[in-house]
Formats: sequence, C-alpha cells, structure tokens
Amino acid sequence: MKLPPLCEESVIHRLDALKFFEILQLNAMLVSVLTVRKLRLKNFRRIFVSTLALLLCFCLAPQAVLAEDNSKLLESARLFTQKGYIDRAVAVYDGILAKSPNDFTVLEARGNTLFSDGRWGMTIPAMQKLVAINPRYQHGFVLLAISYARLQNYKQAAVAYDKAIALGGPETGTAHRGKALLLMQLEQLESARKEIALAIINDKPFPQLAGENTNAAMAIERHAVMLPPATFASAAVPELVQAEALLGAGQGTRSLELLERVLAAHPNNARAHVLKGRIFFDAIESEKAIAEYSRAIALVPTYQYGYIALAKCYFQLERFGDALAQVDHAIKLGGPTDAVAHEEKGCILVKMGRALDGRVEIDKALKIHKSNFDIYEDLYDRAEADRALRDYPALIVDIGKRLQINDTNSADWQARGEAYLAAGKLDKALADLGYTLVLAPGNRAALKGLIEIYKKKGDKARVNEFQKRLKEVDESY
Repeated sequence: MKLPPLCEESVIHRLDALKFFEILQLNAMLVSVLTVRKLRLKNFRRIFVSTLALLLCFCLAPQAVLAEDNSKLLESARLFTQKGYIDRAVAVYDGILAKSPNDFTVLEARGNTLFSDGRWGMTIPAMQKLVAINPRYQHGFVLLAISYARLQNYKQAAVAYDKAIALGGPETGTAHRGKALLLMQLEQLESARKEIALAIINDKPFPQLAGENTNAAMAIERHAVMLPPATFASAAVPELVQAEALLGAGQGTRSLELLERVLAAHPNNARAHVLKGRIFFDAIESEKAIAEYSRAIALVPTYQYGYIALAKCYFQLERFGDALAQVDHAIKLGGPTDAVAHEEKGCILVKMGRALDGRVEIDKALKIHKSNFDIYEDLYDRAEADRALRDYPALIVDIGKRLQINDTNSADWQARGEAYLAAGKLDKALADLGYTLVLAPGNRAALKGLIEIYKKKGDKARVNEFQKRLKEVDESY
C-alpha cells in the first residue's frame, strides 16, 4: 500500500487551529460585554440571547474540530510510525495530549509505539499512566513487566506480572509465560515450571500460542541442564545472573562485556566460561566457543553438559567424528543430561549417514524424557532419521505424535502431507497440505505438493488454480 505524503507542517497547523478557536471565544465574550454597555437595557434580553447563541457556537465548534482533528492527528502519528519516524510520531501524540492529557486511546497508541521501538525507559511511565487511568488494563501491566525485565528491574517486573495475572483476561497466559522466563533467569526453576504450566492452561482458548509455550518450556528445561550448579563455580557472583538475563533478552554483546569483567576478577568461574561459550556458539564462532567450553570442563571435569556443548560446536563445524567422541564421553560420564546426550548422538549419526543407529539413540532419549516438550523435540529428530531412511510409515507416525502435542505448527502438517504423498496416499496428503495452507496461506511447499496431487488425479482446473496461487506467492517476494 502506498502511503500518502507526510507533511509535518500540516500536523503543526492542526494543533495551531485549536489555539485559534480559543482566541475566537475570548473575542466573542469581549464583543458581547462592550455591546451590552453601549445599548439600552430594554434591548438587553435580545442582546443576551444573541450573545449566548454566539458563545454556544464558538464553544461547541472547537469540540467538534478537536474530535475530528484528533482523529487526523492520530492517523498522521500512525503513518509516521509506519515510516519509522518514531520521534515525530511521539511528538504528535504529545501535542494531542497537551490538549487532552487523559485521552486513553492516544496514551495507549503512544505507549505501544515506544514499546515496539524498544524504548523501555519511556514505556514504563507511559504504561504507569494508563494503568492509573484504568486499573483493569491487563495489557498495560504485561508491557510494564516486560519493560522492567528488559532493564533488569526483576522485582518490579514480577510485581507487574502478578498484577496482570490477578486481573485475569486474555493475556493471563502471556503473563504466566513472561513470569516463567523471568524466574528462569533468576534460577528459580521449579517456580518457572509451575508458571509455564499455568500459561498452558490459560492459553487453551488460544491455540496459536501453543508454540510459544512449548518454546518457553524447552528454554527452561535447557537452562536447567546447561549450566553447572553454582557450587561448582569458584566464585558465584551476582553479575552472572544479570549477564544471563541480558543473553536471554538477545543482548549478547552487552552480556559478553559483563562476562569479560567477571572473568577478569574471577578467571576460574566455570559458569561464566559456559555463558561466554554460548554467546560464541550462537554467533557461529565455533572455535571460540570450543575454547570457552573446554575451559569450563577443565575446571569442572564432571560437568556432563559441557561435553554435549562441545559436541554441538564440532557438529556446527561439520567435524562429526570429534562431535561423536565428545557426546560418547558425556554418555559414559552419566548425569542429568543423559537424554540430551543420546538425542545429540542420534543427530550426529544421522548426519554421518548412519540413520538407523541414529534412530536407536533417539529412541533411548524418548525413553528417558518424561516432559511433552522434550518428547516433542525428540520426535522432530526421529522424523529426520525416518526421512533419511525413507521410512514414510514411521515418519507419518512420528509427525502424528508431534501433532498430538501441538497441532498449530504448519511445518508438521506440511511434513506429514509430503510423507503421505511420498507413500502414495493422495487423499490424506491432500487433507494435510490443504490444512497447511489454512495455517500458512503462502506455504510454497504445500502449494507445490497440491499441484503434484492434482496432476496425479488429472484435475487440470485445480492444477491451474494452485499454479496461479503459487505464482502470486512468488511475485509477492
């Protein structure tokens, strides 16, 4: 959609127009007073009525203009936001609020703009004012909590999440999920698990959020096994919690700076080395990650996940032999991450062309894992082994199990549809690929699959229909 040209001057003129009407009101009052003094008293009634009518016109006119003008100004602010002119948009909102300081719609639009731009410090007072005007505004408390968390003010973030939860409403699940991730950062893992369980319960009416809850739960479980216990660290320092919180918020650079300071003071802190290794791994700097994980293992030789992390780094470098050696050491060592070790070994073996052996290892992980979230991920890896073996019946079963846990993932519907197609079950493939397009209308693989099915069925009209849709999708990119 082509946006209309933005004119900052026109926005200023609209604000100036409101001042003009105020001046007219004062002039009308002055004229009426002077007129009454000059004319005789017997004409006072007529003058009074005329003046009152005049005043009503001038009093009501600005209100009508204000309502209409606010609407135009809001539209201008939204256009500024769409174009990325956030400062201009905020200036327009501030101009409206100078006349109508408690206009909830404008305050809400301003707060959402600041939040979307990542201006957490400015979002906080904006949301505080909104929840002061409407104490039942759940969305405001959620954004307030997220903003506090981004600024590492965890105590206030927890308070805001609790208020959002106490209010009830459509974002209760979101608040529980946010609080769960907050508690994870503070290493209160049992409480985090309870919160994510409540998020799942509250989000049942919103199946589109199932994926977010699954990812959050997986993050909590990974966190539980990823770091060596605090007692293993030579110096447990509070800055580590902050560094991990920054990393969890996607601020790897700031987290790395903090970890460098921690390690300068405590060079033998295994936890700091692990976190630093994770930053390098996420940045695909595998060699640097290997150095940090190796240092952590040297400090804590019994740290099982350290060997798994090294295996992941070697896997990233496609050094599958080295990766296998590390994960075998982790399995031999034994510990709380046995299932993760078997899962990782399975993935390595599949990449090495040993898909049947890989599937055996993944089955070992499935026997250990109890959580639906871990099973969901294991089934993905098992499906990869099935695909490598071209074992389409097994692939259909494994993806079906994933869909029983989470039926909102379009990629799973697509994968099962393709498996049905490969197995020659055209009607079932048609159903799954058709539903894929319901969830993801622009899915090219699903469209291609449907074209192939209708070609096999000899339905030229449907072939043409989906070829046209595929062309529209391609042209939109």
